Amino acid sequence: KQARELGLTTKAIIGHGAGYANFPNLEKQLGKELVSYLYNIDTAPAQNLDLEKLKPDVVPVVKEFIKRYAQKHNEPSPPAHATMGFGHAWMLLKTLDHAVQKYGSPTPDNIRKAALELEIPEGASPCGYGMKFAPPEHEYGGQNLASYPVVMQWVDQSVKVVWPAAMATAEPKIPMPAGNPLAAK
Repeated sequence: KQARELGLTTKAIIGHGAGYANFPNLEKQLGKELVSYLYNIDTAPAQNLDLEKLKPDVVPVVKEFIKRYAQKHNEPSPPAHATMGFGHAWMLLKTLDHAVQKYGSPTPDNIRKAALELEIPEGASPCGYGMKFAPPEHEYGGQNLASYPVVMQWVDQSVKVVWPAAMATAEPKIPMPAGNPLAAK
């Protein structure tokens, strides 16, 4: 609100997570005209992914989570962090299962070994991205080299994934359209 009051104009507003992850709530607080065309860079909430771009065996998992969440909370679309957390928990449970199946128990060392061995390709998780942890001697030791954020944009009261192309559901709208009160003149 202060940006508008002070006359700020811009081609785009890009945020990351936290307050930017819940576009509908932001719109209620700030108004449609200020929230339209905002960007958020974060893990993609499963309900915003194009399920056609996911591997067939993960699609029923995503649909079941969204269905159960809606039944329990009376919300047809879960908050972003609910499905993000679900996707991350799903990856952890896959890793724990691998540790138990291969090593017999989920000890810290067995979980670490399982995480380093397990490879989940892009599109085969509820997050859209894959999983492949770098070994300790790697420059990025312990990091998931197959994960990445997406760029989402709030357009016409709907979240659109605009990057990367492998997960995109729409083209980005940039610069902001002239009718937006924050659009650069």
